[in-house]
Amino acid sequence: MNSFYSILYAGINPASGDKLAVGLFLRGDQRPRFAWSKRRVSIVRDLMGGDAYRLLAQNLKALQRKAEEPNADPSDLFNGDVAAKSAYQLNEPYFQYLSRYSNNLLTFGPVTPITMEATEQKFGDLFRLLVDDLTMATVGTLRKDIDETKTQLKERIGARVSWNVELTQLEIPGLLVPTIQLDFIGRNKKNVIGEVVDFEKPDYYLKADINKVDIVTHALNEKGTLGKAYVVGDEPEEKDHPQQHLAWLALKASKRIELVPSSEIQRVEQHLEEENVQPWR
Repeated sequence: MNSFYSILYAGINPASGDKLAVGLFLRGDQRPRFAWSKRRVSIVRDLMGGDAYRLLAQNLKALQRKAEEPNADPSDLFNGDVAAKSAYQLNEPYFQYLSRYSNNLLTFGPVTPITMEATEQKFGDLFRLLVDDLTMATVGTLRKDIDETKTQLKERIGARVSWNVELTQLEIPGLLVPTIQLDFIGRNKKNVIGEVVDFEKPDYYLKADINKVDIVTHALNEKGTLGKAYVVGDEPEEKDHPQQHLAWLALKASKRIELVPSSEIQRVEQHLEEENVQPWR
């Protein structure tokens, strides 16, 4: 049975051409299989900074989404020139195309034919051999990119709340600081606030995001004007992000702040509609 694989690389030094294997695509007669290494992608963040890391992770997640949902619209696969190829399919000619012409942060290795069945077990063996032998492949449930989550949430509730609002002590008596900026706030008889949070960001910054929601929630609750407080975000990997996972668990157990996964943002929309919430300003 004829199959092929292509290794995906992250360019970590454009001057020297150094690159790091981060993912593997395998295609046989059945569905395509794709996975990437979160451990190796995190190295890119350490070497090249957060912007490069976010761009790389976004493209890897897009390819994973396309591999797992073969009927999805291909136009959202990449943000770069590759996305403009209208004849996109996850097949051998397309990966030959990517191998020759993709020269950005994420690059595709040459298509390598193999004579074997592209089973899950064989895929795992190849992934450990060619990409990362220390961690399992990142497959299964997708965590949405933080910007993607914000965009989708804004499309659903943008007419009922104010976005990126800087709240002052005059507007929210009892705030401990002069101003606090939240992702969204709306009101009717009571106020609804929320923040979209990346639970895999460094622990210090994550705590700052959670604390500002807690501060506003406490101030509104003291005045009896709190309706709902939301934190929208996905569960982080406990092994890779132990402190962030503890924060996620604490929020999940909270009675004052409701934790909403990115896959369930319709819960926020439903509440705003039921309560006829209107923009803060």
